Amino acid sequence: MHYFLYCVVRKLDMLAIYLYSLYMSLSEQLQSIGLSDKEAAVYLQSLSLGSFAVSDIAKKTGLKRPTCYLILEELAKRGLVAIVPQKDKLTYTAESPNILFARAEEHMQTVKQMLPDLFTIQKSTGAQPTIKFYSGKTGIHSIYDDILSSGVKEYFYIGSSADLAKTAGEDFMAQWVRKRIDLGIHATGIRTEHSEINDTLYAKDAHHLRDIRFAPLGFELPHTIALYGTKVAVISAQQDSFGFIVDNADFRNTLQFLFKALWQISTPATVVKKSVKKSSAK
Repeated sequence: MHYFLYCVVRKLDMLAIYLYSLYMSLSEQLQSIGLSDKEAAVYLQSLSLGSFAVSDIAKKTGLKRPTCYLILEELAKRGLVAIVPQKDKLTYTAESPNILFARAEEHMQTVKQMLPDLFTIQKSTGAQPTIKFYSGKTGIHSIYDDILSSGVKEYFYIGSSADLAKTAGEDFMAQWVRKRIDLGIHATGIRTEHSEINDTLYAKDAHHLRDIRFAPLGFELPHTIALYGTKVAVISAQQDSFGFIVDNADFRNTLQFLFKALWQISTPATVVKKSVKKSSAK
């Protein structure tokens, strides 16, 4: 289920900005069906190795051995790699590529089962969405300020704390979080645990009015997605900062449905008991 949600959310995000190339490499094709770039690299190398140890795949891919262990465990969960216990170590072997076709059929059945619920939340208002584009750090600040001025008392987001600090700037985010707290806006976020910043400013606790869960291993997005009111904001974490806001209740409700499903399979973060004082800055 979470593999399907990963594919859907990732495609919604990427289709809003990029056109897929007509011709993609094998690695890119594997990424398009839900594997991360590192997972795709490990799987492709494993196909050519036959039976192998972690050290073999680490040499082939250039990845660190602990990273390869985690990726192989995830690929094993998906049925793409088999673990073969040996006397003194674990070895692995790639399963037949036919498993990809079988998984695709399973996901298609999942889609068919979800369609009635998706159509239920779809409204027939006929209202056209409005889209506003922003560029540069000033533009990113405008997107965050729009959340504060929207009048909502809760917003939802998917992203990493490292990307939040990178795109908007640490000083801006520190002030913005305090303004959000002063306005009583609760934040509910799904983040990637491996890219967390060790700072209580981004932690889960009641004083920060924030609840956090960590997405399943392998779930990566190149952008931050925020849901508030009738709007969806997408903020790029790439070198050239840009973002956009879509104001459309139907689109927002569809992503909210997917957010809730992903939330259910994500891991709750540990509560930090340190507090942050409210500021008088508005």
